[in-house]
Amino acid sequence: IRRPPRSTPKPSSAASDVYKRQHQYDYIGSQKACDNKWSPAGVVNLYDHVVVLERFDESMIVLKNMLGLSNSDLLYLRAKENDYTWGGGGLSAATLAKVKNALSASRDYALIDQANQRLNGHISQIPDFSEQMSAYKNLLAGATAQCSQYAPDGIVGDFNQCLYEDQACGDECLTAYGS
Repeated sequence: IRRPPRSTPKPSSAASDVYKRQHQYDYIGSQKACDNKWSPAGVVNLYDHVVVLERFDESMIVLKNMLGLSNSDLLYLRAKENDYTWGGGGLSAATLAKVKNALSASRDYALIDQANQRLNGHISQIPDFSEQMSAYKNLLAGATAQCSQYAPDGIVGDFNQCLYEDQACGDECLTAYGS
């Protein structure tokens, strides 16, 4: 039994290498073009709401107002929290200025800035934001005091109130407290 001849000859390895390099270059070139087209404002504008981690509670109040939720819908227990704030300790003033300058010129910093501006814009649209924030923080403090034994740090081998291992713990307690 004979195999029929191939209609196109197999490219040589040298031709294949050239083909790969051309397409790799095209891919890299197109990625660079895409990278140059995106802007921090454009990324933020893709979303209705962007949560700023450093302003989590404020972001939750905005989300509550956007979705028509109640404060009790937003209760949570802090987990794996770190109160560390880097103030540039140990760096000279000149080095700290260089670090801040390098960060301020980065797109990541610009993206965080855009997210904060968007959050500020949403907050400005909520007339009683300060009152809502105060009520939410009070409710959250009470829920934390009531349900802290279910926080991951307080659990010793009993994850019955956790959604998965040490994640989303205290749901039953928070639901009961919020109702």
